[in-house]
Amino acid sequence: MRRKTLASLWFLVMLLLSGPLFSQQALFVTNSDPGNYNASDQAILARLQGLGLTVTGVGGPSNPATAADANGKDLIIISASVLSTNIGGMYTHTPVPMIVCESYLFDDLHMTGHITGVDYGVQGSVDRVQITDPSHPLAAGFNGNVTVTTAQTTLRWGDPSNNADKVARLFNHPNQYAIFSYDAGDMMVGLAAPATRIGFFFDTNTASHPTHNAWSFFDDAVHYALSSNCTAQTEVLKTPTNHITLGAGGTQTITANIQTPGVIPNGYSVLYLLTTGSNQVIQQTATTPSFSVSAAGTYSFHSLVYDSDPNSPDYFDISTINTGSTTLLNILIQITTGGICASIDLAGDDITVNNCTADAGTLTIDQDPVNILNGSATVSATPDGNIHVPAGYSQIYVLTSGPNLVIEQVSASPNFTVNAPGDYTIHTLVYDADPNSPNFLDLSVVQFGTTTGGDVLALVLANQICASLDVAGAGVHVQGCTADAGTLTIDQNPVILANGAATISATPDGNIVVPTGYSQIFVLTSGTGLVIEQVSATPSFTVNAAGAYTIHTLVYDADPNSANFLDLSIVQFGTTTGVDVLNLVTANGLCASLDVAGAPVHVNDCTADAGTLTIDQNPVVLANGAATISATPDGNIVVPTGYSQIFVLTSGTGLVIEQVSATPSFTVNAAGAYTIHTLVYDADPNSANFLDLSIVQFGTTTGVDVLN
Repeated sequence: MRRKTLASLWFLVMLLLSGPLFSQQALFVTNSDPGNYNASDQAILARLQGLGLTVTGVGGPSNPATAADANGKDLIIISASVLSTNIGGMYTHTPVPMIVCESYLFDDLHMTGHITGVDYGVQGSVDRVQITDPSHPLAAGFNGNVTVTTAQTTLRWGDPSNNADKVARLFNHPNQYAIFSYDAGDMMVGLAAPATRIGFFFDTNTASHPTHNAWSFFDDAVHYALSSNCTAQTEVLKTPTNHITLGAGGTQTITANIQTPGVIPNGYSVLYLLTTGSNQVIQQTATTPSFSVSAAGTYSFHSLVYDSDPNSPDYFDISTINTGSTTLLNILIQITTGGICASIDLAGDDITVNNCTADAGTLTIDQDPVNILNGSATVSATPDGNIHVPAGYSQIYVLTSGPNLVIEQVSASPNFTVNAPGDYTIHTLVYDADPNSPNFLDLSVVQFGTTTGGDVLALVLANQICASLDVAGAGVHVQGCTADAGTLTIDQNPVILANGAATISATPDGNIVVPTGYSQIFVLTSGTGLVIEQVSATPSFTVNAAGAYTIHTLVYDADPNSANFLDLSIVQFGTTTGVDVLNLVTANGLCASLDVAGAPVHVNDCTADAGTLTIDQNPVVLANGAATISATPDGNIVVPTGYSQIFVLTSGTGLVIEQVSATPSFTVNAAGAYTIHTLVYDADPNSANFLDLSIVQFGTTTGVDVLN
């Protein structure tokens, strides 16, 4: 539906005028003398005079209407206030264009049949008309349902013959036509129209409370009735969208399309007009319906078909149009009073131009500088809360590198991972991603590593797109970190607890890098969660429980005044994990290195158990200077895989080792107190649990020495 923009808009349709000023004479037939008109007839009179017509009023008690009153008139308007019986067929054959509001005269004028309530009548409780022929000039450029009164009231109607142009009917009342017309020569009901005949919906009081739409229809009817000798017809324009946003730089090009072609007589031209405001002030003119605007507001497109030949009597001098001050009404009066054949689409079509409210806002970098750790670094920023994303728009974050702002990455969040040192900037971009929008920013042109932020900004400016790029962005310097914890090789795995303790250790592989001013420590963690248990200056630790352990190397900056200071006071043994430390490093972008994999080792419990023995005979007597003593194992010995067992004979209370044997049987040559012991041990010299029995000196070494 075409839309209106003016609070005081009179003319929303094509204007077709002909004849010199002195010939524009109108006869206004009412039921009152001039000066005694009701409010509706007063409003119609003022309207006619405002159109530049000289109006003669007849039909009152002092001046009854006669057929001769039509002589020399260019237009007859019959008000609904007349008594149809006073007029009857007085003007039936008058060859003067006529607008008839009194529906009870439709049959007398042969515009409809003769049956009241079927062929013509009055309808109550209605305030709208429904356009049935939107292409007709009398439709005033409207379509659909149009409100014509400020409150529900009575309106006039007729049901003309099929030869009539049926333009509008009363809302929800089929066959009750509020606006219809016959051109001269059209067959009405039993009579060819002597001149233009227009049936119009104004009732007795309609013009006292009309809408602007109603006056638009009325003005159209007046000019249509006076237009029989002028063939010029304007183009009907339609904007492709009802609203648009000012682009970058505060400008935007607005256009309209030709919805209905006009009639351009030979020698005529078309001028397109752009208006604003309630007075329809002409702001720009052009030979195509395209204008560049730089201010928000509601604009309306119009077309003017005019005679551009200065030697023609219908010549319209467009140089009289002063943009910024001339209004459409000024042009209308100029054409009307000059009797010029021209056509102007006064309804036009509107487009609202909005300011571009897209605002990328600003960002604050989270940390600067940031160090590359293990080949990568995370750079991020926090929006300052001043971004504005208009409805239907999108936002993305852009990472650029170097002073030329080369685009490297885009992301839905201001968080990026980079793999090389350098200067980076995080920007916010607010843009329209709808390819059907006039503000669509096509980001498919971006080639990472080549396209720059300046290229995107230039694209925005060149195409007058409403978008916003935070050009300054949030800068961050990414620097390389040479700290490298290297790797470790575990010395022995597994390790067995002995007497409730075990020593685990590792050997650095020689690939550690400790930058100047940095420190290194070794960290012992337990379990799969890498819970920190101990730290040490060397990769050697004593543990008291079986389990899975890992020895790690940590290279870090221990200087509290350094930007890379790693505060290890947060470490709580038995709670803090290696991952916690790593997260602390990563979150703060510190240059530090933790060998996360480390050197794992498993510590097992010692299951070796010598069990017990039962002596076979006690006492034993020397015979011929010798005696055999023996014992029987009680069956509770445990010899772990890879372990060995031997039996040891000691003498005296000092348990001096006298002999060892693979069996618990010994021969002695002297009387005394002896003890047979079982020893379960690891005889593998490559094992961390290797017990080196080469230290034993029989007759000197004691069992306590071995135990120790």
